[in-house]
Amino acid sequence: MPESAFNDLNPYYSAKVAIQNPELKRTVGIIIPKNRKLAPSEQVFYEFIKEFFSILQRFQ
Repeated sequence: MPESAFNDLNPYYSAKVAIQNPELKRTVGIIIPKNRKLAPSEQVFYEFIKEFFSILQRFQ
């Protein structure tokens, strides 16, 4: 948990434990409608998201 959240906890009932090399993952998705075309601004955003995550995936 973030350091700021830890500071709010009761120190008698909590302790910091270091995690070596944590594996962090996040799944991201996007939903588009099947029954209509995307508005021009939605289409631009959708294309941006696809390209961004395509590029990001190369670094995984």
